[in-house]
Amino acid sequence: MQTGACKYGIVVFIFLLFLTGICFGQEVQVFYAEGGDFTHTSGGLRVAYQSEKDGRKILTLGRDDIIQAGPDSFVELRINPGRIRIRIAENTSLAFNGAGSGSLSFSILYGRVRLSTLGYWSAGEGAGSVSIRSGTAEAVFTGGDAGIDFIVNEDPYLARGEPVFRVYSFSGTVGLTPSARPETLTAAPEFQVRQFESLSIETRNPLFYI
Repeated sequence: MQTGACKYGIVVFIFLLFLTGICFGQEVQVFYAEGGDFTHTSGGLRVAYQSEKDGRKILTLGRDDIIQAGPDSFVELRINPGRIRIRIAENTSLAFNGAGSGSLSFSILYGRVRLSTLGYWSAGEGAGSVSIRSGTAEAVFTGGDAGIDFIVNEDPYLARGEPVFRVYSFSGTVGLTPSARPETLTAAPEFQVRQFESLSIETRNPLFYI
């Protein structure tokens, strides 16, 4: 009886490991590219790809890897398995920070990205959320359709010459938290960017403006 119980316990343990691999074994992949060239930087090695030639060559991103879309190029990332796709616009640099606690983290160094779970991708399962960070804020996306910019501001009411973090929601809700905050606050407030809304954050020491 003890031997049978031991074998049963081993089978259950292996099954749990299998489920753990399914839940946490997600990969971020370059799934599609079009237009101009793009580059993939990993471990200090920078490799350029031609979208027309390598547009459907699947590349897997590792922690701290950077994807940079050149002029007139667009690169699409997918989470596998998953239902979230990330479209990187031209002249955009996006770094993959890694995964943890059911979420994937990226840093937008400059440019524009769009996140979506609409269409074909809505049938899959995947990461609970994707966070996009910049030097001034963090946006958390769980589903729907949203755009995130980190580009030099052209608004005459705000300071020129510095990138501004801006979130658009076409559907769904995106959480937005400023990373800079006055010393009087114990924690930065989280704002909810709902459907058809947009929110911009510009940081100026020692205050932030929204």
